[in-house]
Order: sequence, then C-alpha cells, then structure tokens
Amino acid sequence: MQTQQKKQLTETTTMGKDIKYRAKCNMKILERHSGVDVMLDLTDFIMDVFMESLRNENPKITKHEIEQKMKELVAWKRSM
Repeated sequence: MQTQQKKQLTETTTMGKDIKYRAKCNMKILERHSGVDVMLDLTDFIMDVFMESLRNENPKITKHEIEQKMKELVAWKRSM
C-alpha cells in the first residue's frame, strides 16, 4: 500500500511540475507574441476546439445547443 501512495505522490508532484513548466513556456511565448491579433487567433482556435469536442460528444447537436454551451462557458469563466 505504501508503494501505491508513493507512486501517486510522485505522479502528483510530477504533474505539478509539468503544469508549472508548461505555464512558464506559455508565458514566454505570450511575452513575445502578445498582440491583439494573436490573442484573437488563439481565442478562435480554442472555441473551434470546444465546438469540435461538443460535436464529438453528440454528433446530432444543434446550432442552438452549441450557442447555449458557449453562453454557459462564458458565464462560468466570468464567475471565476
């Protein structure tokens, strides 16, 4: 049982380091390329990925349902 706990702790620590490393790399990129046009392109990309994931979950999803999910996403983000 101790081995399992150690393994989980190691994985959690590694994951935390990976997240910090990725965030640091992302910040370096954004410092160099932080123009409004780049931010808008990134936003478009993220929204396209989100819509595609919705379609993968439910191939019969309607345009109205997608718009509703987008509104929920924006509301959730504002509440953070």
